[in-house]
Amino acid sequence: SYNGGGEHLSLTILEKPNGNLVFTSSGTFPPKPALIELNINNYSITSWDTTNQIIDGMWGGYSDSSSYMVVNQMAIDHQGNFWLTNAFCEKNGHLLAIQHEDGMDWSHVHIPDNNSYRPQSIAFDKQNRAWIGFAYDMLEGKLYSSGGIKIFSHNDLSFDDSTDSLWLPLLNPQILPGNDPQASVWSLVIDKLDFVWILSEKGIRAYTWHASSEGV
Repeated sequence: SYNGGGEHLSLTILEKPNGNLVFTSSGTFPPKPALIELNINNYSITSWDTTNQIIDGMWGGYSDSSSYMVVNQMAIDHQGNFWLTNAFCEKNGHLLAIQHEDGMDWSHVHIPDNNSYRPQSIAFDKQNRAWIGFAYDMLEGKLYSSGGIKIFSHNDLSFDDSTDSLWLPLLNPQILPGNDPQASVWSLVIDKLDFVWILSEKGIRAYTWHASSEGV
């Protein structure tokens, strides 16, 4: 067994395409790791914290400039890349961290606005668009995280060209469970028929959808 010493319960454990297991040790300060990968063949461990800006952390918003790290859900996309949602990404604005399928290189997706600091969940549709669910949160009377869903469309993992990657907003966010456009979306699942299943504190609901250049 392995205990990384995180203050929060690990929310996700999954098997990568190479057979390794990866899990979180969420709620830690560097140099303790927030993400751990276990090679089950030789029991070697690889871990990540804020080194090289792989994991992001708190930086004056919710707390002092401590780099406190919170990693929520993880997922593998249709091309074998490993994605994680990095909450409270205040220092670098790295909402999502992506380890490329080769297991070596990392890319990051920057927050699209100043109220997207609590990503909770991620799922991928058949076009490999990333659907991200957010918790709703106020901080000292100001909107910190708007809740709801945002969709990230991309052609590759370079994210260098704005024409190759863009955010697609929900055009009718009021259809979220409870008819609440600011519902905290705790979990997202996209099934084999491409239905989107959404779990929030208002309940669970499945949706069909259509994407355009204006949104979803």
